[in-house]
Amino acid sequence: MEDTTNIQHSYEQSNSHFKPDAPNAMAILVLGIVSLVLIFILSCLGIGFLGFITSIIGFIMAIGAQKEIAANPNKYSDGSIKNIKVGKILNLIGLIIGIISVVLGILILVAGGFSALMQNL
Repeated sequence: MEDTTNIQHSYEQSNSHFKPDAPNAMAILVLGIVSLVLIFILSCLGIGFLGFITSIIGFIMAIGAQKEIAANPNKYSDGSIKNIKVGKILNLIGLIIGIISVVLGILILVAGGFSALMQNL
């Protein structure tokens, strides 16, 4: 009986330093990577906005996760907190590239439409 008590006590001590992952840490990182891949690959096909959408979702999730971490700073593992930071940066890069792509696309459409209008006159 004494042996099982000691084993259980040592098990509880070894797991007392375990910290869970922050909420959605891996999903945020994956969305950041996927958004950049989609933007670069699908921009050639003219549908790079799908990466822009995933970067918006990932960025919003990262902000929510960072608020949760700020409320409980010692609750979550360091690795998952780093994943959220990297994911947020990747999603931000995706947002910036996506905004530039949308603006350039609109400018090209407007310029193309304007030149077509001038040719008809």
